[in-house]
Amino acid sequence: MRPKGEILPKTKKGLFDHLKKEAKTDEWARVRKEITPYFVAHGIYNVCEAKLPVCIGTALELQFAHSKKRVDWATDGRARQEDAREVIRACTACHEALEHLPEKDGRTGRERMRDAIRAIIAGRGFNVYSKRSAQA
Repeated sequence: MRPKGEILPKTKKGLFDHLKKEAKTDEWARVRKEITPYFVAHGIYNVCEAKLPVCIGTALELQFAHSKKRVDWATDGRARQEDAREVIRACTACHEALEHLPEKDGRTGRERMRDAIRAIIAGRGFNVYSKRSAQA
């Protein structure tokens, strides 16, 4: 039995610790660096693609808006990469509006957000959510 207050020794590093999954925020930072040039090249990096009635549309207030919340991203590698790349550029007001869509017609707000963002992606004529299309 250990005396009260004695600190337990640190355990050794596990053999496979170097293979741990990348954190979602780290993964997104890496993906963001990869896809930003495609938005710049297509002239939409400084444009709010959502253009909802609440749009403020200023370049200083733009951010990437995902079709799925990070907690809903797939867990396997390929599908997860596609989830991370399925984005539009949106001003903060439009991004907030998309994030908080109410339930309607039996569809959750998250489903409506996903469908709205996918429709914007389809309408723009190019996508970056597939590694293959991003490299083309």
